[in-house]
Amino acid sequence: MSTPFIKANGNGQVQQVGSIQAHQQPAPMQIVVNQPMGSAERADNGVLYWLACLFCNCCGLSAMALVLHCAASGLWEQGGHNQSGASGVWRKARQMRMAGCICSIIGLIIGIIILVKWWLVADVIWVLATDPESFNDN
Repeated sequence: MSTPFIKANGNGQVQQVGSIQAHQQPAPMQIVVNQPMGSAERADNGVLYWLACLFCNCCGLSAMALVLHCAASGLWEQGGHNQSGASGVWRKARQMRMAGCICSIIGLIIGIIILVKWWLVADVIWVLATDPESFNDN
């Protein structure tokens, strides 16, 4: 009784090389899988997330980024396959932190513009209330 012995070449084709007789034992096969190692990113400093949470927390984005950073740190410390997952979570945390800071800066600029306009209107109202003769139509 013979069993066909097949071999795969580099092109993905399979060819029959010979046969194994019933009394022969095939050598144990060793399978090696080469997977590219993903570049595991390391986290930013946690202080950046705390500062963003305290000073630039527009709509809670920086607080969510802080929570994601803490979750990713836990995944990173577990090691193994979790480190690549932690890299993705850190990427999202960075994006949320930046979005929170940008929204806060835009909100601050809009607030300053509104405050300046309010001061200008309040000044005109004050001048009209105290000295109505200063705004003659002549």
